[in-house]
Amino acid sequence: MTKPTVLLGALAAVSVIFATPASARPLTVYATTTPILYRYAACLYDGSAPTAEAQIAQCAPLKAQLEEEGKDVIERFHVVERYTVEQNLRRGFLQQELELKQLRNAGKFVPAAMLDYWKCMGEGAMAAEDYIAADAVNYIGIEGDCFRSTIKPARKVISGAEKTSLRLLYRRFRRNGRLTFPAARQTPQNGPAGTRLQFVEELDIGFLNVGQLSEKKA
Repeated sequence: MTKPTVLLGALAAVSVIFATPASARPLTVYATTTPILYRYAACLYDGSAPTAEAQIAQCAPLKAQLEEEGKDVIERFHVVERYTVEQNLRRGFLQQELELKQLRNAGKFVPAAMLDYWKCMGEGAMAAEDYIAADAVNYIGIEGDCFRSTIKPARKVISGAEKTSLRLLYRRFRRNGRLTFPAARQTPQNGPAGTRLQFVEELDIGFLNVGQLSEKKA
């Protein structure tokens, strides 16, 4: 009786592993490449193409541009962990594309204000002088302006369900403060995502956490 029981237990464990959706896995992100992921997300989740595959194709030129910019960013900021950061950025793009398909299949969407916020944050952070010089990742002055121009006005006009999705996404993706390099590697890795800048962190349940978002109204 012991061997069959052990075998059944092992099979059950394996079935649980394969039943776990890929979107439930934590996604490792680095402060230096987070703005790149934000810019891709702003294109990928805008819903203008009829299918997920068409949306990915539509955003392919931007992705190619971001991949090239990412190489330069990683070259400037990273030495010891360069390969790992490159690998995680590629995984980030793939994870975003996977979650786009899940989003479409579930009939869910990302509020337009969040797309504008991602674009504002990503472009603003990467255009900052200290980012270009590889001295820091800095959202001081950028986050407040992005919030006031995108999230804040949208709250007054969107529906209750959309407002809930927007609130959850903003809490997940807002970034505050300034992370100075190379001292960033010694920054304590604590505090919830979005409340402070960390050298590296994990987004639980994938990039978006698709399950928390609202469905489109028929």
